[in-house]
Amino acid sequence: MTFLKFIEAVLTLLAISRSGAQAVCFAPDKQQVDVITI
Repeated sequence: MTFLKFIEAVLTLLAISRSGAQAVCFAPDKQQVDVITI
């Protein structure tokens, strides 16, 4: 994850929180075979 994508993710979570909603983050709990970057 590049630094700019990290900042984008943090600001998105902040905006969700400030709007009164609750964000839930998920991550895989095992090793990924492939990684797809868009």
